[in-house]
Amino acid sequence: QAQARAARDNDMDDERHGFKASVLDATLTARVKTQLLVNGNTQGMAIDVDSDEGVVTLSGDVNSEQEKDLAEKIAANTEGTRSVNNNLTIEQSESAE
Repeated sequence: QAQARAARDNDMDDERHGFKASVLDATLTARVKTQLLVNGNTQGMAIDVDSDEGVVTLSGDVNSEQEKDLAEKIAANTEGTRSVNNNLTIEQSESAE
């Protein structure tokens, strides 16, 4: 009976931890996205932000290497970020073709 109770308690702890991690990730994603939207030098709407246990992943198209670097710095400097995967690509302008 004690073993069953301990296993049940462990399952509940895992469930609580999973829920807490999900909330923290959602909060971090919202913080990063907000900072990108507020900054006039990044296309916040064009940048996708995902978070998993404090690791922020940026994806989407930006206009320049400077914007790509700035988005990464913004994400890295957001409270709760442990690291950043910058998967942003630089959009090629039509005139370059």
